[in-house]
Amino acid sequence: MLYDKLVQKIKDMKDVCQRKTLKENQEEQKATDQRFKSLIEQEHCLIETLSYAKENLQFQVSDSVIDALTALHEKLIQLVGAGRVQKDAVVAAEAGLKNIQAIVQKEWKEHYKALTDAKVSILNIIEKIHTENVSKYLEKIRQAESWTTNLNKYRNLKTGLLEADELIRNMGIDQAPGIIHFLQNMNMGKATVADLDDEVLAWIRKESLEKRIRLSFSNFNGRR
Repeated sequence: MLYDKLVQKIKDMKDVCQRKTLKENQEEQKATDQRFKSLIEQEHCLIETLSYAKENLQFQVSDSVIDALTALHEKLIQLVGAGRVQKDAVVAAEAGLKNIQAIVQKEWKEHYKALTDAKVSILNIIEKIHTENVSKYLEKIRQAESWTTNLNKYRNLKTGLLEADELIRNMGIDQAPGIIHFLQNMNMGKATVADLDDEVLAWIRKESLEKRIRLSFSNFNGRR
């Protein structure tokens, strides 16, 4: 009698342990599945953002990034086909995606500089003339300086560059290095009457800047 009760107790304990293990395994698998879903979404965002940057911002994605993305994508497809996703496989895929992002960040940094430096330089020069507009354009451009998969940042970058182009073109300084040189000197407090050639004077009148520009004597020791 006592033996029978003891056997039943042991059986009950085994049942409890099995149910507990099953529940823990189910919860762990659920967490793994959620991580895998997030990984798929991250990969999709990366591909979508890279495609946009390539088509609209002349970003040349390197062969190493393309090869790594292709390999990762194929691996993810295999995991989906397997039915039950293993945690170790997800962790490895996450590490692979992280490495790809690191390469893209470095490549984007170089491309961004080449893409925006000249434009930002001119915008900084004309900021005191069209302060509000220039500030908006610079904000749109600068928010995409560091690579992320936030597609809106790159859409804003494209818009900011186009708006800056239009402003510069409307001001008539896109093909006028003499005017740009004059404005640079103005910003640095180095502009002189010698900078006011016919082209610069005509441009000042066209932009109605006569009353906004001030020239003054600099500290001068000695006479000629």
